[in-house]
Amino acid sequence: MTSSNEFFYEKVSTEALHPYSDAKSIYANYFKVKNKKDLDTLERSLSSIRQTELISEGVSSFPTTQLILNYLYSFDSYTDIHHKLFCDLYPWAGKIRAFDMAYEGNIFTCAEKLVFYGEKVFTEFKHKVKKGFPSQDAFVKESANFLNLINTLHPFPDGNGRTQRIVMNLHFNYHGYSFNWSNIHQWEIYETLKQSFEGNREPLERLLDKHLEKIS
Repeated sequence: MTSSNEFFYEKVSTEALHPYSDAKSIYANYFKVKNKKDLDTLERSLSSIRQTELISEGVSSFPTTQLILNYLYSFDSYTDIHHKLFCDLYPWAGKIRAFDMAYEGNIFTCAEKLVFYGEKVFTEFKHKVKKGFPSQDAFVKESANFLNLINTLHPFPDGNGRTQRIVMNLHFNYHGYSFNWSNIHQWEIYETLKQSFEGNREPLERLLDKHLEKIS
C-alpha cells in the first residue's frame, strides 16, 4: 500500500454532494443512480472489494517501520484510504466535507477546523505509538481513545465508519492483533461510539478488549 492522495484535503460542498434536482437526497455518483436502495447495494458491492484489498495489502509495501508509521498515523493517509474505498462510485471519495455535521445531537468537528484537528489527532497518536504501550490494557485504552477522536472528526459526508474500521484494523495488525468487526452487531458499535463521544469510553474499551485476538 502506498499513499497517493491526489486531493490533499480538497473539500466537497453540499451542492456538489447532492447535484440531482430530481433526487435531492442522493449522493453524486459516477453511475448517476438516483434510487437510494440501488445506490446502497452498489456501494456495498464496490466498497467491499476495495475494503478486502486494503486490509489484505496492509502495510506490506513499506520497507521501513518509519514509513509504516508515517502512513498509518497520518490524516492525509486517512483521506487517501477513504478515496480508495469509494473511488469506484463517488467523485467526492477522499474529499472532506465543507459543511458542518451532527448526529442525534452530537456535533462533529466543524468543517473549518477539520484539517487542524485531523492532523493533530493522527500526529499525537503516532507519537504514542512510537513510545510504545506498557501493557495490553494501555494499548486498548489508547486505541479506544484514538477511535473516539477520529469518530469525533467525522471528516467525510459518508463512509466514516468503514474508513475508521479499516484504519483500526491496520493499527491492530501492525501491533500483532486481529479484529473482526463482523462479529459485533452494528447497533453495539454505534452505541459504544455514541457513549464514547459523550464522555464514557469504558464500553468501547471493553468491546475492543473482548474482540482483539493475538496473531500467532
